[in-house]
Amino acid sequence: KKPACSFSSMPEVGVRLRPLAIAQGALAELAKARSERLAAEGAMVPLKRARFAANLAMLYAEHPFLHRFRHAAAAGFRAVEISHPEMYAHAPEALAAELEKHQLTCELFNMPPGDWSGGERGIGALAGREADFDASVRSTIEYARALKCPRVHCLSGLVEPGAESDAVYRRSLRRALDALAPLGVDVLIEPINQRSIPDFYLRDFEQAAETIDAVGAMGGADGSKPQLLFDFFHAQIIHGDVTALLRRHIEKVGHIQIAGVPDRHEPDEQNELNYPFLFRLLGTELGWGGFVGCEYNPRGGTDSGLGWLERSGLMVKAVELSADASAGATLRVSNHKRAILVSGEITKVRDVLRALDGGKYIPSLKGWCYPGKMCRQILAVLRADPSNTVVDETQSG
Repeated sequence: KKPACSFSSMPEVGVRLRPLAIAQGALAELAKARSERLAAEGAMVPLKRARFAANLAMLYAEHPFLHRFRHAAAAGFRAVEISHPEMYAHAPEALAAELEKHQLTCELFNMPPGDWSGGERGIGALAGREADFDASVRSTIEYARALKCPRVHCLSGLVEPGAESDAVYRRSLRRALDALAPLGVDVLIEPINQRSIPDFYLRDFEQAAETIDAVGAMGGADGSKPQLLFDFFHAQIIHGDVTALLRRHIEKVGHIQIAGVPDRHEPDEQNELNYPFLFRLLGTELGWGGFVGCEYNPRGGTDSGLGWLERSGLMVKAVELSADASAGATLRVSNHKRAILVSGEITKVRDVLRALDGGKYIPSLKGWCYPGKMCRQILAVLRADPSNTVVDETQSG
């Protein structure tokens, strides 16, 4: 009998139990494992409204570009960002179709960077390229409208900072804002370290902050000004002391990106940044509610490297318990990747919840949040019971 549960509009994966049968020994093991993990790592506070965007320039690069949307959605991402000009080889309608087909949103893309294959990395600060820049703005408008993308990154290009390049870049940003801001599209700028892109104009976060204020002071129809794309990878290499840097500039930040340092691989335990701490900083102190772009080069296959999300406790799991006379009980474990549906006897479902003591009730989610690793363990126990069947719950009501 179909459990009493409402579904979201997205496909969900379910585990239907006949009946819910979990050995007490298995529950005790779950509780013990959780206690040991919390003692070793400290209780994790999930990133507020944790949302991650797959960067399709770096993630799933082992697949053709248009196939990457499908692979990102299959891995559980609900948003993407695009930082490579390969996107402009495809009509905006083709990209929009992929987003719609796979129920994805595009949260950021780079404006046309000039002659990428010829070595250019943006033209915003290049004197003599103003006409080309204005053409790139027109192209950006076309893609932003089709993709319904709320923000774009304006690359400055390869030129030394100075009076001329400062003035050129600021005027370029003002023109871009005047064209894009009325459409609801933010214009972002990103400092990039000199190891990754030598001679890149925007190379310092204080320089970026000054640019944002200077462009804002130039006026405009709606008083708009650029926003800061804060990439932890570049921040650590350029400045270090990323916590203080982020606190100082958070009011200017329009988007966050992450990668491991120094090699730009997964933001996991094998890098010099403490991402669990930084995510707690974002979620608890700074109240970050935007997306976090995953802009890193996987060490191997993209999917095989996504375990850092679970190990870091960043995928919020909401557990809701409901019951009625006919269905007994329904336990719904969900995150931005999928939902797991479990139905059975209410007392045994409550036993499962008691085994996960220490969860935190999140009013906005109307449920309890636990470290992601525990939900994976629960599913392993459930699937080990041959009387349970894994089904696709395609949602209607």
